[in-house]
Amino acid sequence: MSKRIQNPYRGGTAQKLHTRSSGDACYAEKSGYIHTINMEVLQELAEEEKLKIDLSCLPGNFIGFNTPIAYTNTTSPNIKKRI
Repeated sequence: MSKRIQNPYRGGTAQKLHTRSSGDACYAEKSGYIHTINMEVLQELAEEEKLKIDLSCLPGNFIGFNTPIAYTNTTSPNIKKRI
């Protein structure tokens, strides 16, 4: 819990209220709880592909099948699958 308090965004930045990337949503492939988010991998992907990735979930959240878990400024299905 103290790690979460010290680093609430896990290396990311806080999303401004009601702002999202202009691309498509990335959808959950199954239902369940989010256990971890590998921010280093997402950061590398964002830098390589010149992306902005807005996560719409955090570890501990329960998500349903086909729920948007992130938004990004790409429409590439291959890149969205990696998110």
